[in-house]
Amino acid sequence: PDESLLYLSLAECYMSLELYKDVLKSLSAYEDLVGETPESMAKKAHAYLLQGKIDEAVEFIDKALNADSDSFDVNMIAGEVYLKLNIPSGAEIFYKKSLTLNEENAEEVLEKLVSVYLRKDELLNAIECQERLFEITEATQAHEKLALLYMENGDKESFQAAIESFD
Repeated sequence: PDESLLYLSLAECYMSLELYKDVLKSLSAYEDLVGETPESMAKKAHAYLLQGKIDEAVEFIDKALNADSDSFDVNMIAGEVYLKLNIPSGAEIFYKKSLTLNEENAEEVLEKLVSVYLRKDELLNAIECQERLFEITEATQAHEKLALLYMENGDKESFQAAIESFD
Protein backbone atom coordinates (compact mmCIF):
# COMPACT_ATOMS: atom_id res chain seq x y z
CA PRO A 1 0.00 0.00 0.00
CA ASP A 2 0.91 3.63 -0.51
CA GLU A 3 3.03 4.72 2.47
CA SER A 4 1.29 8.09 2.68
CA LEU A 5 -2.09 6.39 3.13
CA LEU A 6 -0.67 4.38 6.02
CA TYR A 7 0.00 7.63 7.85
CA LEU A 8 -3.57 8.78 7.25
CA SER A 9 -4.89 5.48 8.59
CA LEU A 10 -2.58 5.77 11.56
CA ALA A 11 -3.90 9.27 12.24
CA GLU A 12 -7.46 7.89 12.20
CA CYS A 13 -6.50 5.20 14.71
CA TYR A 14 -4.88 7.73 17.02
CA MET A 15 -7.94 9.98 16.67
CA SER A 16 -10.25 7.20 17.84
CA LEU A 17 -7.95 6.68 20.83
CA GLU A 18 -7.94 10.44 21.52
CA LEU A 19 -4.14 10.60 21.15
CA TYR A 20 -4.15 13.96 19.43
CA LYS A 21 -0.40 14.64 19.53
CA ASP A 22 0.13 11.33 17.73
CA VAL A 23 -2.60 12.29 15.25
CA LEU A 24 -0.69 15.46 14.44
CA LYS A 25 2.63 13.59 14.14
CA SER A 26 1.09 11.09 11.71
CA LEU A 27 -0.45 13.88 9.66
CA SER A 28 2.91 15.67 9.51
CA ALA A 29 4.54 12.47 8.26
CA TYR A 30 1.78 12.18 5.66
CA GLU A 31 2.33 15.78 4.57
CA ASP A 32 6.11 15.23 4.36
CA LEU A 33 5.35 12.70 1.62
CA VAL A 34 2.52 14.38 -0.32
CA GLY A 35 2.29 17.96 0.96
CA GLU A 36 -0.70 19.51 2.67
CA THR A 37 -4.04 18.25 1.40
CA PRO A 38 -7.54 19.43 2.27
CA GLU A 39 -8.05 16.14 4.08
CA SER A 40 -4.90 16.45 6.20
CA MET A 41 -5.63 20.08 7.04
CA ALA A 42 -9.21 19.22 8.05
CA LYS A 43 -7.98 16.34 10.21
CA LYS A 44 -5.50 18.71 11.88
CA ALA A 45 -8.32 21.19 12.49
CA HIS A 46 -10.39 18.42 14.06
CA ALA A 47 -7.53 17.25 16.29
CA TYR A 48 -6.90 20.81 17.45
CA LEU A 49 -10.62 21.35 18.03
CA LEU A 50 -10.86 18.24 20.20
CA GLN A 51 -7.90 19.51 22.23
CA GLY A 52 -9.64 22.84 22.75
CA LYS A 53 -7.10 24.70 20.61
CA ILE A 54 -9.66 26.79 18.75
CA ASP A 55 -7.29 29.25 17.06
CA GLU A 56 -5.34 26.42 15.45
CA ALA A 57 -8.56 24.65 14.49
CA VAL A 58 -9.83 27.81 12.77
CA GLU A 59 -6.51 28.29 10.97
CA PHE A 60 -6.49 24.79 9.52
CA ILE A 61 -10.18 24.59 8.67
CA ASP A 62 -9.88 27.90 6.80
CA LYS A 63 -6.93 26.51 4.83
CA ALA A 64 -8.84 23.30 4.11
CA LEU A 65 -11.92 25.22 2.94
CA ASN A 66 -9.77 27.38 0.66
CA ALA A 67 -8.23 24.24 -0.82
CA ASP A 68 -11.48 22.26 -1.25
CA SER A 69 -14.77 23.84 -0.28
CA ASP A 70 -16.67 20.89 -1.79
CA SER A 71 -15.32 18.23 0.57
CA PHE A 72 -17.89 16.57 2.81
CA ASP A 73 -15.38 16.03 5.64
CA VAL A 74 -14.02 19.57 5.43
CA ASN A 75 -17.54 21.01 5.66
CA MET A 76 -18.52 18.75 8.56
CA ILE A 77 -15.44 19.76 10.54
CA ALA A 78 -16.04 23.41 9.64
CA GLY A 79 -19.54 23.01 11.09
CA GLU A 80 -18.08 21.62 14.31
CA VAL A 81 -15.59 24.50 14.53
CA TYR A 82 -18.37 27.06 14.09
CA LEU A 83 -20.46 25.32 16.75
CA LYS A 84 -17.52 25.44 19.14
CA LEU A 85 -17.13 29.15 18.35
CA ASN A 86 -20.84 29.49 19.23
CA ILE A 87 -21.76 30.62 15.72
CA PRO A 88 -24.65 28.25 14.96
CA SER A 89 -25.61 30.10 11.75
CA GLY A 90 -22.14 29.37 10.35
CA ALA A 91 -22.38 25.75 11.44
CA GLU A 92 -25.77 25.50 9.73
CA ILE A 93 -24.30 26.66 6.41
CA PHE A 94 -21.54 24.04 6.49
CA TYR A 95 -23.83 21.22 7.62
CA LYS A 96 -26.37 22.04 4.91
CA LYS A 97 -23.59 22.02 2.32
CA SER A 98 -22.39 18.66 3.70
CA LEU A 99 -25.89 17.29 3.21
CA THR A 100 -25.88 18.32 -0.46
CA LEU A 101 -22.42 16.82 -0.97
CA ASN A 102 -23.14 13.41 0.50
CA GLU A 103 -26.70 12.17 1.03
CA GLU A 104 -25.36 8.80 2.21
CA ASN A 105 -24.31 10.45 5.48
CA ALA A 106 -27.63 12.27 5.90
CA GLU A 107 -28.22 10.69 9.31
CA GLU A 108 -25.06 12.20 10.81
CA VAL A 109 -25.69 15.61 9.21
CA LEU A 110 -29.35 15.77 10.23
CA GLU A 111 -28.41 15.03 13.84
CA LYS A 112 -25.99 17.97 13.73
CA LEU A 113 -28.60 20.22 12.14
CA VAL A 114 -31.16 19.36 14.83
CA SER A 115 -28.69 20.48 17.50
CA VAL A 116 -27.90 23.66 15.53
CA TYR A 117 -31.58 24.55 15.22
CA LEU A 118 -32.17 23.90 18.91
CA ARG A 119 -29.30 26.27 19.74
CA LYS A 120 -30.88 28.86 17.46
CA ASP A 121 -34.32 28.31 19.05
CA GLU A 122 -35.67 27.30 15.63
CA LEU A 123 -37.90 24.49 16.83
CA LEU A 124 -39.81 23.99 13.58
CA ASN A 125 -36.56 23.51 11.63
CA ALA A 126 -35.34 21.10 14.31
CA ILE A 127 -38.60 19.15 14.02
CA GLU A 128 -38.33 19.04 10.23
CA CYS A 129 -34.81 17.61 10.41
CA GLN A 130 -35.80 15.16 13.14
CA GLU A 131 -38.74 13.96 11.02
CA ARG A 132 -36.37 13.35 8.10
CA LEU A 133 -33.97 11.58 10.45
CA PHE A 134 -36.75 9.33 11.73
CA GLU A 135 -37.86 8.54 8.15
CA ILE A 136 -34.31 7.46 7.34
CA THR A 137 -33.51 5.46 10.47
CA GLU A 138 -36.86 4.50 12.01
CA ALA A 139 -34.81 4.25 15.22
CA THR A 140 -36.60 4.36 18.56
CA GLN A 141 -34.29 7.10 19.84
CA ALA A 142 -35.03 9.30 16.80
CA HIS A 143 -38.76 8.68 17.34
CA GLU A 144 -38.57 9.57 21.03
CA LYS A 145 -36.65 12.76 20.32
CA LEU A 146 -39.22 13.69 17.68
CA ALA A 147 -42.03 13.18 20.21
CA LEU A 148 -40.22 15.42 22.70
CA LEU A 149 -39.72 18.11 20.07
CA TYR A 150 -43.44 18.02 19.25
CA MET A 151 -44.27 18.47 22.94
CA GLU A 152 -41.74 21.27 23.36
CA ASN A 153 -43.41 23.00 20.42
CA GLY A 154 -46.83 22.64 22.08
CA ASP A 155 -48.08 20.21 19.42
CA LYS A 156 -49.90 17.79 21.73
CA GLU A 157 -51.66 15.97 18.88
CA SER A 158 -48.41 15.09 17.11
CA PHE A 159 -46.83 14.20 20.46
CA GLN A 160 -49.73 11.87 21.28
CA ALA A 161 -49.64 10.30 17.80
CA ALA A 162 -45.89 9.72 18.11
CA ILE A 163 -46.27 8.16 21.56
CA GLU A 164 -49.13 5.91 20.46
CA SER A 165 -47.14 4.70 17.46
CA PHE A 166 -44.49 3.28 19.85
CA ASP A 167 -46.89 0.45 20.73
